[in-house]
Amino acid sequence: MRLLWSLYVLLVLTLTGVRAGDKAALEALYTSTNGDLWTQPNTWLSSSPHCDWEGVTCNADGAVVALDLSGYGLTGTLPPEMAGLTYLKSLYLNDNLMSTPLPPELCLMENMQYVQMVNAGLTGSIPECVCEAKHIQYLYLSSNSLSGSIPACEDWNLRELHLDHNMLEGPVPTTLADTGLLSDLWVQCNKDLLCTNLANGGTGVDYQCGASLLTCGGIAAKTAVAIGPILLVTILAGWGRWYITRQIKRRLGATDTDTGGTGRYLKQRHKRRACASTGGAVEYRSASLADDLGSPGRQAISPPVHGDKEE
Repeated sequence: MRLLWSLYVLLVLTLTGVRAGDKAALEALYTSTNGDLWTQPNTWLSSSPHCDWEGVTCNADGAVVALDLSGYGLTGTLPPEMAGLTYLKSLYLNDNLMSTPLPPELCLMENMQYVQMVNAGLTGSIPECVCEAKHIQYLYLSSNSLSGSIPACEDWNLRELHLDHNMLEGPVPTTLADTGLLSDLWVQCNKDLLCTNLANGGTGVDYQCGASLLTCGGIAAKTAVAIGPILLVTILAGWGRWYITRQIKRRLGATDTDTGGTGRYLKQRHKRRACASTGGAVEYRSASLADDLGSPGRQAISPPVHGDKEE
């Protein structure tokens, strides 16, 4: 009986310590990433339990198992205290404004399986310790400013690795797919990265590598791709408008000469114009647009041409 009681007390103390460690790690993250400037409303550092803070998911024992702060406007750096989130399995920090290296403490989080920091502001190199982080299965670090080479990991459990749109260099390690577990390897749009053939031909791996100008040319290329269809639609719409207007004019018997080259029909009401060849005046009886266009029953009188005899 005493043994059971001792085990119960030990369990309670352990869980209490875990919860306290998790809260301290979250507080350090808030401070290090300038939480008071986050763009999303949050209750962090409030009197409410840390499991109720925005973006935090806990298990039944009160341990943090998932953290999603994507788009919160995090700045600053990721603190080493994050290693205190010992039960964390999923970390989402996409679309933030940090300027931080990938913390090596990430490799110490033994329960971490899913890491997603796309467009998060990561800098520096990929720590070699990721090769020892055999618990991580999905690692998405696209669209950052990571530099250096890709670690030549051989014995890891990665299913998907996305390192595209960075500044990595050197050859792609041929051993990355050796375990047969890897299904995605995206390393395209790293200008100085040398694409190599994966071992065994990378059978079953979605291997994306290369840096074409169209897909990796930055803002200018992306803008050109986006504007192209809009420009084409604008040209076609303008041509269609011109063609329809031209057909209407043909149906009505009007040309640019009839409109004085202005594209507008003249509306004259009983105007008189002097004719130098006859010394007289010619009356335009066009009392309406239909008369100007020569409608049946009432036709416009054309001015005599110089040298012609007026009858």
